[in-house]
Amino acid sequence: MAKTFAQYLIDKTLPPDMAITRQVDKSYLNELLSEVARRYPDRYDETVSALKKLGDTFSTMEPVTMGLREIDVPNKEKRDAIIRKYTDLVKKDRANDDKVTDHLTNLQMELAKNDLDGTTDDASVMVRSALTGNKTQLMKLRTSPGVVGAHDGSVVPEIFPKSYAQGVDPLHFWLGAVESRRNIAQGAVSTAKPGEMLKVFSNVLAPSVVSSEDCGSERGILLGTRDDDIIDRYLARDTGKYKRNELITPDVQKDLLAGGITHVLVRSPETCDGKGGSVCQMCMGLRPGTGKKWEIGDNAGLVTAGSLGEPLTQMTLSSKHSTSMAVKQEGLRGESGLRQFVESPKNYPNGKILCEVIGSVFRIRPAPQGGQIITIHQTRPVPERYIVHGRQTPNMRGYWDYHIPPNLKPADGIEEGTEVWPGKELSTGVDNLKDIARLRNLGFARSSAAQNMYDIYKASGMKMDRRHFELLARNANAYVKIIRAPRSSGLLPGDTITYQELVEKTKSLPYRTVKTDAALGMVLAQGALDLTVGTEIDERARQYLKQNMVNEVRVTQDLEIAAATTPMTRVVNQSPDWLSAMSHRYLKDQLRDAASFGKKSNIHGYNPLAAYAYGTELGHGQGGTY
Repeated sequence: MAKTFAQYLIDKTLPPDMAITRQVDKSYLNELLSEVARRYPDRYDETVSALKKLGDTFSTMEPVTMGLREIDVPNKEKRDAIIRKYTDLVKKDRANDDKVTDHLTNLQMELAKNDLDGTTDDASVMVRSALTGNKTQLMKLRTSPGVVGAHDGSVVPEIFPKSYAQGVDPLHFWLGAVESRRNIAQGAVSTAKPGEMLKVFSNVLAPSVVSSEDCGSERGILLGTRDDDIIDRYLARDTGKYKRNELITPDVQKDLLAGGITHVLVRSPETCDGKGGSVCQMCMGLRPGTGKKWEIGDNAGLVTAGSLGEPLTQMTLSSKHSTSMAVKQEGLRGESGLRQFVESPKNYPNGKILCEVIGSVFRIRPAPQGGQIITIHQTRPVPERYIVHGRQTPNMRGYWDYHIPPNLKPADGIEEGTEVWPGKELSTGVDNLKDIARLRNLGFARSSAAQNMYDIYKASGMKMDRRHFELLARNANAYVKIIRAPRSSGLLPGDTITYQELVEKTKSLPYRTVKTDAALGMVLAQGALDLTVGTEIDERARQYLKQNMVNEVRVTQDLEIAAATTPMTRVVNQSPDWLSAMSHRYLKDQLRDAASFGKKSNIHGYNPLAAYAYGTELGHGQGGTY
């Protein structure tokens, strides 16, 4: 590509075989520095210093600033045409809330695009480069706010015809004042919320010390080969010409793509079998941004907590401006979405409705209270604990009604005659992790948790290493409850233990290897892919295993478990180590239970909190230096 003088100067600061390939902004600069750290760790400090010197030099020669010409309306005629168009559409469809929301969402998108389209002023340059501000703030100032939020965060269906710089009439002034007051109040607590969330993350992740080179786990997670999140990880199984435990580099990724391989099974902290909550070097992969292995004794959990906690303040501040973006969203977004996810409320707003029985869709009909009712004909028995949301159809044994509220729709493919099973989505909406863990399996709950948190950060403009979320998901869903177990295992119904303990306890159980096609209704004695021990093979799991080349599985009998899911704020309270459990909330309960049940605390374990509380050295952990 033809390069500007500025791009040529940036090239000169990089290692000889590296060069920029597109316009440099904050995001691209971070990518370049990450690549330098991975490929040339010895030159990283030198490169950063050279770039800083370059920036310092030219920022004093031709600075960018905000002046009066930056608040002139760009493309005024087009702005006015866009506002007229959507004002007419909103008036036409005012009785249809869904259509109105769609119109307002499209209005915001077109206004934001129009505001920056073809502009070269300093304010536009600052926003495009991610130097400061964002396109929403600039759009409000000089083009139009479009719409604003009410006190509860909902969108006011009134379109602003002018920008704040041009001046607004009394009606729009008062509408904007409501949103402004809400934002001021939200900003006042913007530092307290991230701080509290960081404490939750730190408590959940504290035991995740790198304790060994390889835990021996044969499981992993599936990622697309085009996904850059596979780089710096180790393969979990032989793939093409590459063997298990081989490091995936950018060159290996290119080779896999050239070979037509679309997905790879990679080692992951989510599927690590490290004892006591610890992790191994192979499952963690290379340390993000360094190109080096984690050292034995590194507390990867606290590093992850810091990495996730640092952007939370910015996420909280950004959420102040999100209401005016008129977004029709079923997913979780921003700090409020993350909080809902972490605290796991009883009632999920926009939560997906999942089927709880085995059978088929009998009928779909309008509900008297609004929305729709899907009736399922049950053909096989399921455990009673499965059915929580379904209601017995009046005067019809073996039929269950599921209410789909008006804000949701039946999921794609759900129609009369469709085969269903526990965990099958009946509606659109956001993932309810408690329902997923209850109806599917612990592994799927972990994968869903990691993906949801990753998406929340990504939607807020924060590109994070996916392994951070995988480790958090594993630790946040670390416990299982025993429903039924063979006497020889030493497990009793009602016991709550860690998943790692379950793996160790079930190694001595008798098992048999069967074809995946014949495993329907059986229970896994050994994990496969990201499915965990104790998973009952339903139709969804069987198809998942078959599609990903798992043709045989180990199964056992008389084993039934349930995921002991709790909000992240209570995960530490499940720890048998009572001093570690005293690190956050519910201290009276912890003291009472510790005294009543004679709990002990290991000051030389992986969780450093007990050693901190006792005032002693951290010790050596359980098999690894710490």
